[in-house]
Amino acid sequence: MEGSDERNALEKTAHIARRLGAPDRMLRALTECKERADGSGTPNHLRGSQISSEGQLLGLACEFERVYREQWEHFESSGEPFAPVMVMLKRNRDRFAPDVLKALLLAGGFYQVGAIVELNSGALARVVSQNRGAPLRPLVEIVLDRHGNHPERRQMLDLREHPALSIVRTVTRGG
Repeated sequence: MEGSDERNALEKTAHIARRLGAPDRMLRALTECKERADGSGTPNHLRGSQISSEGQLLGLACEFERVYREQWEHFESSGEPFAPVMVMLKRNRDRFAPDVLKALLLAGGFYQVGAIVELNSGALARVVSQNRGAPLRPLVEIVLDRHGNHPERRQMLDLREHPALSIVRTVTRGG
């Protein structure tokens, strides 16, 4: 959707939301979701704090969906589940408020529970759980050490507590 088609869709959505009794904050977010913190958005070219947090969050969600839809094949084959977020940050660092971008990073883990990941140590690990506030540093269980051997006993690592360790890539998705 481009230009007037997109504007018409947003107006229709706002009209339906209004008829359904949507709260004023939601209606405002719908009218502001195309605005950007640097003033580059449309239709009113609002800037920074003139745009509600809800409007920026909705805009960020729409932009994320657009970026992911455009490049989904690349993201799926790259083995890097946080690649869409990194593209979003690179493309939009000046277009959204820093606290809104931070919310995107902290919203959830980038590695699905059950995914097998490769650590920079060469070990393979299974993601056991996410770490709230540390989306790139989940709790993992080592399944193969760097030599390809199964550990003799269960080895759990909270990557928040091991700053020298990091995830290099996702080998298989969880689920």
